[in-house]
Amino acid sequence: MKIVSWNCNLKLCEKFDLLTEIQPDIAVVQECEKLPSDYFPGANYVWVGHNTSKGLGVLSFVGKAKIHPSYNPKFAHFMPFMSPIGNILAVWAFNHRASKAIGP
Repeated sequence: MKIVSWNCNLKLCEKFDLLTEIQPDIAVVQECEKLPSDYFPGANYVWVGHNTSKGLGVLSFVGKAKIHPSYNPKFAHFMPFMSPIGNILAVWAFNHRASKAIGP
């Protein structure tokens, strides 16, 4: 099992090939845009956040992932999700300076 965490610094749709090169089972991607769940070929995509250009996404290359019912939008930078390989907590941890640009 290979799980990757990556802050893609926006425009995941233009950088998706970089992920496919390392062949992860799950990719937790911080600072990515909101896109349809079937946007990426061979992957299922789930996303949470307050800004559609900059949120927390998960790509599952091993089957469908979905946000766990325990997800609380008040904590948008913590996404519990269920996948074929188990339940995982995706996190976007950023420093105090980013809170002004990102929001609560």
